[in-house]
Amino acid sequence: MNNQLLISKVYEEINKNSNVISLKTYEDLCVLLDEDYKNKYEKIIDKHGNYNDKTQMMIQDIVSKLSSDMEYLFEELPQYDRFFQYKFTKIEKTKQPYKQFIPTYRFALRSDLQNEPQFLPTRATKYDSGWDVRAATKDRKPLIVKPFDHIKIDLGFRAICPEGYWLKLVPRSSTQVKRNLFALYGVIDESYEGEMCFAATRIVNPNDLTDLVINWGDALGQLIPVKRQEMIVERISNEEYDQLCKERGHSRGANGFGSTSK
Repeated sequence: MNNQLLISKVYEEINKNSNVISLKTYEDLCVLLDEDYKNKYEKIIDKHGNYNDKTQMMIQDIVSKLSSDMEYLFEELPQYDRFFQYKFTKIEKTKQPYKQFIPTYRFALRSDLQNEPQFLPTRATKYDSGWDVRAATKDRKPLIVKPFDHIKIDLGFRAICPEGYWLKLVPRSSTQVKRNLFALYGVIDESYEGEMCFAATRIVNPNDLTDLVINWGDALGQLIPVKRQEMIVERISNEEYDQLCKERGHSRGANGFGSTSK
């Protein structure tokens, strides 16, 4: 089993088995450690059976292969128990409750909003998926939006995403239904450091060309924290592509745009 398949199997078992992986998968993971690094590092333990400094480096490498935001629990721990305890401190021979990792995003309010904490992203209840964000125009005056205007509204803060995470900026349901604002779905990358804004277009019925008033502090959108996913890009020829499609045998083919339903 190659490394990627093994890591995928770890994720699959964790999701399926209440955050516990099987002893067999654990042993395969130990083998991966030996095979992957026996040429890179001289040895794992010294003649007295103690882990040396290079093991610490090896630990860092394998940890980077796994999700840094989970504490993996195993059914049993053979010889590598001390090895994994270096990173995953919750590992013991008895199962423990899983503690969910919660990423920390750091927000800096604009200088004129230091006494206005309501402009930090907020949730109405702990069960909401998004954190509401508000119109924070610099002049604090109502913003007049005419039909079919394209607008960008300052939100009054900058954000630092934790490593490996990004933010999705989406409209609140009322933004479209009640205000006729059709918003751009924003992808705020981990590397972005500027002030965030809400971009939208006002699309209305031609029979109702009234102006829309957005007041300072109105909730317009919501932020959703997202873990970044990696993707391997592999180029293939058109002939290879057609052959792969043939081997898959899917019936849909190139049909799209509502082709699967009436």
